[in-house]
Amino acid sequence: MLYRSLRHLDLFEQADPSSSALATQMAQGRLLNFLETAERGQRHRVRLVEDGYVAWLNLGDRQYLAPMPPDFHYQNPPVDWITIQQAIPQVIDYIFSAQAQTHQYLWGGTVPPNYDCSGLMQAAFASVGIWLPRDAYQQEAFTAAITCDTAQKGDLLFFGTAVKATHVGLYLGNG
Repeated sequence: MLYRSLRHLDLFEQADPSSSALATQMAQGRLLNFLETAERGQRHRVRLVEDGYVAWLNLGDRQYLAPMPPDFHYQNPPVDWITIQQAIPQVIDYIFSAQAQTHQYLWGGTVPPNYDCSGLMQAAFASVGIWLPRDAYQQEAFTAAITCDTAQKGDLLFFGTAVKATHVGLYLGNG
């Protein structure tokens, strides 16, 4: 069964409720399903439906979830290159708007005003109906590789090692 979040929720890296290590945030309106029933005093293991991200939900936050009808099925809308290109100005506007707000870097942040790099990319693209995976290394694996000399406005740029991206940014097209 799927559930829709009624407000922004924090999701954690570990089942242990004494751990405050944020894995990601679940924006209001997103969908999840339960993977495991929590043991007494622990968190629920959940999967975010739109991007498949797995994390742990505090037991008390179940009250902020609404069950979807049993016959409800979610499928990410198909997105083609032209649709993405047409949406890039709105994605850039989202990022500049987020940057203009008072904010701080938040590891795992995906909701305003505090983001991490991949959370901001995910939120910006989600705002136009394009779902990217959650983490920079997942976003890198999701996209097609390009060279710097072929980069176009709106392309994602990845930083890190040859094995794993650890940072992502958006190319603005000004060289």
